Amino acid sequence: MTEDAKSYRHWRTLAPVIAWCMLIFALSSVGGSRYPQLSWEYADKAVHFSLYLVLGFLAGKHFVSRWPGMYGAAVAATFGMIYGATDEIHQLWVPNRSCSFADWISDAVGTIAGVAAILLIMRIVSSRNVNADLSTNPESMEMS
Repeated sequence: MTEDAKSYRHWRTLAPVIAWCMLIFALSSVGGSRYPQLSWEYADKAVHFSLYLVLGFLAGKHFVSRWPGMYGAAVAATFGMIYGATDEIHQLWVPNRSCSFADWISDAVGTIAGVAAILLIMRIVSSRNVNADLSTNPESMEMS
């Protein structure tokens, strides 16, 4: 793979991570009183989980494509959890918002779920590609 192709692949997977982090930051910068009030008790935890599920998925895609396997997954999960912690700290300076350990736990669980989801999808796609190669090239199954 040429250096240009590597650079394109790197930015193609990193740009969505950056964009999603910017969206989370923008949403976290809105004063708490400006959000609609949801009627069920753990709605805010579901929102945190959902936002960080997407971040974990995107970060997992980026870091696992850079460092295949569990190392890339660990880097992605760590990145998401650190970003979640800094997001919670950032909310200390936003009117009617607070820094919450429970929110951070929701962020972390969402991140880990997103990373796990992309790993599962990549494994399924990879196994299908191997099976497709075997079905189109039966000689590859022969033992030498």
